[in-house]
Amino acid sequence: MKTECIGIIGLGYVGLPLMANLNRSFDVKGYDIDARKIANLMSSVDLTGSIDNENLKKLKTKVFDQIEELKDCSVFIVTVPTPIDSNFNPDLNALKLACQKLSKLLKINDLVVFESTVYPGTTEEICVPLLEESGLSYNVDFSVGYSPERVNPGDKNQTVDKIVKIVSASNPIALQKVKSIYLKVTTAGIHEAAEIKIAEAAKLIENVQRDVNIALINEITKTLNQIGVDIHETLNAAATKWNFQKFVPGLVGGHCIGVDPYYLTNKAQKMGVHAELVLASRRINEGMPKYFVDRILRYSQLNRKNAKINSVLLMGFTFKENCPDIRNTKMHAVYEEFCALNAVVDIVDPICDPNDALKHYGVDVLKCVPNKMYDVVFCGVSHDIFMSGDFKRINKFLVKDGIVFDLKSILPNGKNIIRV
Repeated sequence: MKTECIGIIGLGYVGLPLMANLNRSFDVKGYDIDARKIANLMSSVDLTGSIDNENLKKLKTKVFDQIEELKDCSVFIVTVPTPIDSNFNPDLNALKLACQKLSKLLKINDLVVFESTVYPGTTEEICVPLLEESGLSYNVDFSVGYSPERVNPGDKNQTVDKIVKIVSASNPIALQKVKSIYLKVTTAGIHEAAEIKIAEAAKLIENVQRDVNIALINEITKTLNQIGVDIHETLNAAATKWNFQKFVPGLVGGHCIGVDPYYLTNKAQKMGVHAELVLASRRINEGMPKYFVDRILRYSQLNRKNAKINSVLLMGFTFKENCPDIRNTKMHAVYEEFCALNAVVDIVDPICDPNDALKHYGVDVLKCVPNKMYDVVFCGVSHDIFMSGDFKRINKFLVKDGIVFDLKSILPNGKNIIRV
């Protein structure tokens, strides 16, 4: 029976699927500051790639752009974004604003659960004092919990109802309540963290580990390229060992792997610790767009009559394949590197929202390839759609001695194709 009212703060790729799943067992309401998200939800536009439109339609009367509509809720789950700023420092403004707004709604015995990715200590040291502006006392009048999000945008298999949820809370009673809520969401089970800081740290190291491993492979790739050894064939050979973890070289963008390490290093710096390996990995991965473009330029200088790169076609603009998300996409960095060579650059991505690209990056993204010829075609994102139709016949877009850079190794071998 739907007796508990749960309010979801932030209706993005985390909040919407969570709200849809909670709606099966609880009365739910959702709030987001972005009116456009609300409008899209009302039109049943799937912003998440992980829940169907029929499920979204059921929620359309339960989402609001005024947080006061959630005043009857007794549990609040905060799923707002926690990006980094231009100096790679944690940007907690959305999280702080959510807490300040919640402090005006908070009542005795309420529970606030945070899912936003943060550095250890954020929930208790930053969020709780803001919630106490309500006049209520922490762990006396209200409780908090932390259950880090693990959503993989665009993934139809590892959805929120199929992943293990880490849960933590400020006291045993609150922990049991947090568990009872998330057990209604996931069939994969619950892991209890001993304290909130552990749950916060666990989320960070999940993505820091991937960032470090990818940086290692990127660095090895640079070395093997210099001595003429194919990295992918090498990885295939190494992967025959039972305990080898096969990471592949490439661009590291998105809202998690390219962001979360800075939350850890920022906290480490405040504690007087220099996270050398993590920071070195970030430098390597951040430098890959320039490395790839430089490699194309060197190839052009050695193999083409006219070494200058005048025109470039970028295939893909999202941060990963088959996903419309463009947050922290490194394809924009590739774009800027080519622009620095004074090349005219066109971007084609059939699944990217061109309005988002224009708003956030100031670039035009096309749905199909224009009737033009290019010196370089940079295949950077392996969308399924790029494997069919005109997209597959990539040579038709090239000048006579043009170059194809196949970042994802998805194209058949050819004399004009450069692989990572």
